Amino acid sequence: MGSSAMNDEDLDMQASAFGIVQCLRSLASEASSLHMLRTLSAIEDALEAAASESGVDQVGDVCLPAGARLH
Repeated sequence: MGSSAMNDEDLDMQASAFGIVQCLRSLASEASSLHMLRTLSAIEDALEAAASESGVDQVGDVCLPAGARLH
């Protein structure tokens, strides 16, 4: 198999609310850099929901990437 093939360690990663919030932050950064404003808005909504469900009191407690802005 090539070097890009997933191995068992990749599949064994534990899912976590914090991990989802981190992924959303990364997606927000990408959307912002690509000037995908509707996508960024949707990701910000999802980020707020994920932060709330994960016990983060405010989205401001989760550092957003530079250039990303909340409504």
